[in-house]
Amino acid sequence: MWMFGWQNCAGIFGSLIAYGISHMNGLAGLSAWRWAYLLESLATVLLGVVVWFVLPDYPKSPRSAAWLSQREREYLEARLSENAPRTNEHAFSKEEVVASLKDPRTYGFMFSQLFLNLGGYGLNWWLPTITTNLGFAGLPRNQLLNIPPAAAAVIAIVIGGLLLQRAYLTRPAFLQPFLAVVTVCSILLLTLTDRIGIYMACIFGVSPSILTITSGSI
Repeated sequence: MWMFGWQNCAGIFGSLIAYGISHMNGLAGLSAWRWAYLLESLATVLLGVVVWFVLPDYPKSPRSAAWLSQREREYLEARLSENAPRTNEHAFSKEEVVASLKDPRTYGFMFSQLFLNLGGYGLNWWLPTITTNLGFAGLPRNQLLNIPPAAAAVIAIVIGGLLLQRAYLTRPAFLQPFLAVVTVCSILLLTLTDRIGIYMACIFGVSPSILTITSGSI
């Protein structure tokens, strides 16, 4: 949950970075959105190159020895599921693929993730467009309106992780109230005309939707 929490901090820092980059509009003949694509994607591409050479493939791979002890690597391998490939095994099995395609739980999980991603990430990705159309502020100050929903999502993820760690409820039961909040906020987004109400629905709609996505992923 902490990993997903830090990941969603990108919504906070990304909005601040986009606000700063917007002042580069016209620099070297490029518009601000082109500068945003160039600068932010450059960091991603460079990090991807580093990850390719650094990220270990398996707990007992040679790269893991640089930061994990032998006991830790054995513990991690023991925690893998029965059908997970080990260091000396093939990563692909045709029989496992066929078995997964025949399992109805695969399709249940697929559709649940499909609808969660459509509702959660759909709202998250379109949030800058929504906040701009609300008319509270024009470019570049409208980028700052994306910070409260991102901050609410981070707080929800951290609190959700702490509650899941205590195991007060099973994970499916834990997620149902948050899914209900997402449904209500989605209905409000379709019916409200007041821009303050729409913005509040965005804040309270993004945080539980991102929480349910991350909770179902770990």
